[in-house]
Amino acid sequence: MMKEQLDIFFQNPFSYIFGIILLGFYFFLKRKLENLADKEDVDGITRKVESVKKEFNEDLETLKAELEVLKSNRISLIQEKKKAIYDFWTAVNSYFCKLDYYLSAQIKSNVEKKEYLLKLDNKFDLLSEKASMFNLVLYEEIDDETDGIILELFDVFHDMEQLIRKTIVLLVGCHNEEGKIKNNDVLIEIYKNATNSKNVLNQKYSILLDKLKYSIRLILDKTNQIK
Repeated sequence: MMKEQLDIFFQNPFSYIFGIILLGFYFFLKRKLENLADKEDVDGITRKVESVKKEFNEDLETLKAELEVLKSNRISLIQEKKKAIYDFWTAVNSYFCKLDYYLSAQIKSNVEKKEYLLKLDNKFDLLSEKASMFNLVLYEEIDDETDGIILELFDVFHDMEQLIRKTIVLLVGCHNEEGKIKNNDVLIEIYKNATNSKNVLNQKYSILLDKLKYSIRLILDKTNQIK
């Protein structure tokens, strides 16, 4: 076998050498192609990694933006709730002070009566507006007990308003067209009765106001815990 191969080699050495060269070139080319395939695979993986990284960064930025919006909305909601609480509390106290003042006012004519009653109506409209906003913004925090306190408070306000209207009519009737008192004893009796009724209503108001104050503190605590 070895002798036959040597005979072939000596008969045509160039063909034999050329065959060896071709075989070597084949393995060389195969290796190059494998390296090229490996490089293409690495490039493909790199592109995929970069694509995933870019997509992740974009999602991260979107998430950050959404979190900022949520944070801003949370702060706005808390501020809105606190404002509704403050406005309602202020309106309650302001309306009561006006009622108390009107019960002590010296009203002598129908013109003054209309003026005072108009101011009273405007104050009540403002109170109703703030109460509506209070209920709207804080409906999740307001429980049945707080709602009941507010209703009782408005009942007291209604009774005081009716007392004022009745007292004003009596006061106007105690004065003549010139604004002078017709009967001083009657006038004193009117103020006396109005004061007695006012004191009873004031006591109810004070009790309800303390309850409302406690409820509002609880609502504020809930508001500060909003996440």
